[in-house]
Amino acid sequence: MGTDLTRWLEDQEGEGRQQERYAAPPVLSRLGALDRQKAGRHVIKMRNLERMTQEAVATEASQAIQALARQERQVREAESAKLHLERQHRLSQALAAGDPELLAEFGVIDTEFFQHLRLDLRRQGA
Repeated sequence: MGTDLTRWLEDQEGEGRQQERYAAPPVLSRLGALDRQKAGRHVIKMRNLERMTQEAVATEASQAIQALARQERQVREAESAKLHLERQHRLSQALAAGDPELLAEFGVIDTEFFQHLRLDLRRQGA
């Protein structure tokens, strides 16, 4: 039993001498602390970049959706104007009943109506 204890004590002394030969692990040294600070700053930078990227993507998506909604509104307004013009033209032909003078007068009125609709659409689009 004495020899086992002696060997164990020698092993412990050997490990102690071995640890004295090497520098402290990086976790406990000044360089290790600087390394951890740099790693922490890097993580923060990466999180900020990721957050900024997500915000930029969200902004772009929002702008795209708004542009699409504007385009859809303009299409609906143009379709509505076309339907009004078509209805107006049919009404003019029905009321004129083949009379060339009435067709000419209704044509002028229809043209003015068309111009008025186009101006309204341009003002709304701007």
